[in-house]
Amino acid sequence: MALNCIYCMPEINLQAQASILRRYEEYCYQITFHLIRDEQLAFKAACSALLDVARHLDFFTDISEIQEKKVKHAAMHSALEVIRETKVRSY
Repeated sequence: MALNCIYCMPEINLQAQASILRRYEEYCYQITFHLIRDEQLAFKAACSALLDVARHLDFFTDISEIQEKKVKHAAMHSALEVIRETKVRSY
């Protein structure tokens, strides 16, 4: 069983991490906008989703297909959370 912690991961500099995240910005926003249909809220959800995946260092060493799946999952989760928050505020 492999340990998954910051001490066990190969070093990836911040520039490389930012580059990987930039590859998924538009894809993430497309998902959140499709679900929310509001530019500002979709942007908020996309930022939240990308921050979420960035917190897990294994994301940066995953193959691109796995990274895409993780971004999609995070984007959908974040969009639904924003929708929930918006509905709660409207009551």
